Amino acid sequence: MEGSAKGKRRWSPGTSQQPSEAEAEITKRARLSTEEPIARQIIIHRVSCSGEREYHETHPTTSHYLDIPAIEVSDHQNTALHGQNHVEDVEDYLEDCFGFSIVVFIDYDCEAYHERIKDDFTRLPMPSMPHEVRSDMKPYFRVLQRNGPLAEANGERLQPSETLQQALHALQGQNPDMPGEWDFDDDLVYPYPKLYHSRHVFAGTLIQTLEPQQQMDLEILFQYVNKRLALDYEKLEELSNAGIVSQEHWLMIFRPDDTVITTQDGQHRALTVKSCRARGQSILEMNCSSWEYDGNFFQKYITIPVQWPSKSRTVAITDLLVYPIRHATEGLEIALRKRGETFWSCRRRKYVSYDVPLLGLGSQLVRP
Repeated sequence: MEGSAKGKRRWSPGTSQQPSEAEAEITKRARLSTEEPIARQIIIHRVSCSGEREYHETHPTTSHYLDIPAIEVSDHQNTALHGQNHVEDVEDYLEDCFGFSIVVFIDYDCEAYHERIKDDFTRLPMPSMPHEVRSDMKPYFRVLQRNGPLAEANGERLQPSETLQQALHALQGQNPDMPGEWDFDDDLVYPYPKLYHSRHVFAGTLIQTLEPQQQMDLEILFQYVNKRLALDYEKLEELSNAGIVSQEHWLMIFRPDDTVITTQDGQHRALTVKSCRARGQSILEMNCSSWEYDGNFFQKYITIPVQWPSKSRTVAITDLLVYPIRHATEGLEIALRKRGETFWSCRRRKYVSYDVPLLGLGSQLVRP
């Protein structure tokens, strides 16, 4: 986090000005927060508006609240989606919280919300006024007669504290089962597939080697994720067992170092997943490796954009352009492994014994 907002007076030891009692108490609490493990999660609801929809031109691009946003009774069509507890400056607010383990940013779309409730507004009679004024005033005479529904989130992201980042890096360095290096811009975005696939590590004994604050941060993180995604994990497992995947959860079926199957030139091909990230709701970017041969064997790395294949929200896993080999049809995995073993055995020379029939020189000529 950056420093405090301009104009806000803060006392620190060594200054000539003595603190007030209130400032002294704040300083004491801040000092204690560095000495005792902090167990705190903060949830901030973030509303975005592009301003492209009619009547939204003057809405703020981004605004933050401590409660779930909605449009209320008597609000009109020009009202931006909002909560009750506005956070003017997020960095300043977090600074005043004196430490946290995680901040959860939950995202909402103002224009999508208005599209959802557009038929709920009631048109009120307008007084006589010039046409050009009437056009501008029209949205103010279309109001809600009752509270609108709570907004539905369209995204979620976690912001880890500095000590939590250190803890995650420490576990990654100590455990070979941890998938890849952490990229906190991509890896802490809902539905948190990396946390899902790493959850066994966080229940292990390595946690005990970390500092108390780091242990507390990890506990807060996984309490939140497990509670937040309990139903998602259950649904994912239920669908996967039936060979089906939903668009909401398809990112989570790909594990690090998974063997996956795709089709190339009409032939099935097996690859190894190195990383898989969402690039929007309908595209995954999958980094994979495979072994190639050009006189010598070498490992080739490729990036495959995987498009969601249907307008339906659920599909058969095998309908995906790339899918895990554990979901392959019966016999396909065995055939691919046998082909791979034969291909891999060619890395060493072999002597082959065979008999050539003695049918004369002519029979051994190779005709074009």
